[in-house]
Amino acid sequence: MRRAICALCVTLWAATAYAADPQAAAMDYITALSQQDFAHAVKLIRASDLVEYKKTFDELFSAEAAAGKKDLLVAAFGPDAKLSDALNAKPDEVFIATMNVVMGAVKTANMKLAVEPAKYLGKVSEDAHLVHVLVRTYAKLGDSVTSRVEVVTTVAEGSDWKVVLPDQLKAIGQVMRRQMALRAAKP
Repeated sequence: MRRAICALCVTLWAATAYAADPQAAAMDYITALSQQDFAHAVKLIRASDLVEYKKTFDELFSAEAAAGKKDLLVAAFGPDAKLSDALNAKPDEVFIATMNVVMGAVKTANMKLAVEPAKYLGKVSEDAHLVHVLVRTYAKLGDSVTSRVEVVTTVAEGSDWKVVLPDQLKAIGQVMRRQMALRAAKP
């Protein structure tokens, strides 16, 4: 019994440890993305950013439906999905579904992307509630290995730290919107 209680305590501590400080939140987020564990990554993102992200995709799903299509809807929510399914989905569900679509496109393009463990470099605090964490990420695409420094912005929400959704992920919706407009403009 004691062992089970200890295991539960360790599990609970591990599940919430990311929230305790900006570095842990940022590293956990980067790791979750690299492992394509979007269900975990979404728990680390600030709720207001997820709402904004969902609004962008609600517009895309609606525009697609207005054009008599449902490619994105089907890719994100399955072949039986209706527009109302997407519009009524929670922000975290939309994030997970659309990130899976993006990663599916990478796999379809037959791009073999291997991600190496990230390295914590440091942090810059703007104030007690806003901290930018610097992380070096490594990726291998074919024979080429690249690395880059990522800035993961974190904010304190109560006693938890959350990740501010990076502009690159916000831009996914904008890119998809442009592609839909280009397809619609073709005769």
